[in-house]
This record gives sequence, structure tokens and C-alpha cells, in this order.
Amino acid sequence: MASKIIYLLGAGASYNAHPLAKSTPESRSYSEALYSFIVDNQNIFNQSIGGVKNFDILFDKYKAIAEKCIEYGTPDTYAKWLYENGHMENYNCLKKLISSYFSYNDHKLITQDNKKNKKDYRVLPFLTSILENGRIPEHVKIISWNYDNQIEVAAENNSSKKYDYLKGFTCWPNSKNSFEDSFIREGSLPFLLHLNGLAGYKYNIMTFAEESITPFIELAATNHEPLLSFSWESSSDDILL
Repeated sequence: MASKIIYLLGAGASYNAHPLAKSTPESRSYSEALYSFIVDNQNIFNQSIGGVKNFDILFDKYKAIAEKCIEYGTPDTYAKWLYENGHMENYNCLKKLISSYFSYNDHKLITQDNKKNKKDYRVLPFLTSILENGRIPEHVKIISWNYDNQIEVAAENNSSKKYDYLKGFTCWPNSKNSFEDSFIREGSLPFLLHLNGLAGYKYNIMTFAEESITPFIELAATNHEPLLSFSWESSSDDILL
């Protein structure tokens, strides 16, 4: 029997696709990327939500949150300040901003020219290296602290079928992105476990995880709770995870 192998992935696993917390001479910071996401896509944001009432107020709110992330150094630091001071509405909005940012940029990897969008080139070779007989082996697992979909993007085969993933590829909480759902029926662990949640998904009381319609609509849907969590949250919180 093969030895069990577990890979633990942190932010560096998506370094070539998404920014790190602090800027480098070659790249902007995570906070700066959030700010650019809102400001650079203002027209798309407006068009996507169908002329929602008080759009200017909504836009200015998210822009101000992104500016605060820059002021506090990282989005996580500002999120901690909001949490500790009980500003739960803005806390939830910041989560939506983070979720929408990662979801939008990962989605563009599939739908647009890769010259305009980055992906981490290390992921597909890594997945290929662990394949056995053309499928992901049962004894290998990944636990990720990242919100992005980089591994899912790499695992999805180039075909006309949506959600056509590498054989044996299973994931959570986005279980529908799995090649097969036998791990749910059998109660086994998925190949990929997003420990702190996943961008592009929201909490659903019936099904637990529900995919968001589009990132920009998600920003406007103020009653939705993003499927993201931070390490300081506890199970007694009204916030997911």
C-alpha cells in the first residue's frame, strides 16, 4: 500500500497568479490588487448589476474598504480590525470583495486570452506528476489555505464539457467541480480541501455551498454570506466556518 501524502498549500502556491500580501519590485500587493479590481472595473460592475439603486454609494463603499486595506497593510489585518470592533457589515463586504476578486480573475483564465490573465504555471505539472494510471491517486491529498481556484482551473481538461476534470479529482466545498461525487456518498476525504473556504461561493443553509452567479452581482447581493473564513473566527460566530 502506498504511503499517504498530504500537501499543505499557502499563499505562495498561487504566487504566479495572485499577489502576495506585500508588494515586491515585480508585483503590486494584495491590497493594491483589490483596489484596482474595483476601480478598473467600475463600468463592468455597474452594467452587471443592472443599474442597481444608489450604485454610486455602493461603489464608493467598496472603494473605501479597498483603500482601508491599503492603509492597514493587508486585507487580513483590516478584516481583523473590523471583526474585533464589531463592524460586521463591512466585515462581510470585505469578504465579498475578496471572494469576487479571486473568482473574477480565476474565471478570466478560462474565458479570456491568457496574455491578459496569469495562472500559476506550476500547478498543472504538479498534478501531472502525481497521476497514476491516468487519475489522481487515493493516497494523495491537498489541504489549502487559499481562496482561489487555481488548482481547479489546472485540473479541468480542455474539452467541450463543463466541469470535465482529471479522473479522481475531488474537491470541497465546491464538490460539483469533482470528477465524481463518490467521495461524498462514501464519506471519504476529497483530494483538495479548501480549509478556509473558496472564492466564488456563498453559504446556503440547505446545501451549505452555492456558487455565486457572477462576482459583481455577488457584491451587490448584500444578504449573501461569502464562503470564506479567517483563522480568528470561532464556531460560535454567526459567520461561516
